[in-house]
Amino acid sequence: MTELERALDHYHAGRLKEAEALYREILARQPKHPDA
Repeated sequence: MTELERALDHYHAGRLKEAEALYREILARQPKHPDA
């Protein structure tokens, strides 16, 4: 499972803080990531 998939799982489960943290980690490494 990729980090993005984990973030989406958190998001869909209502764990928004966890999802946001993963999205921010992805964007820190890949600022132009199309899905994050």
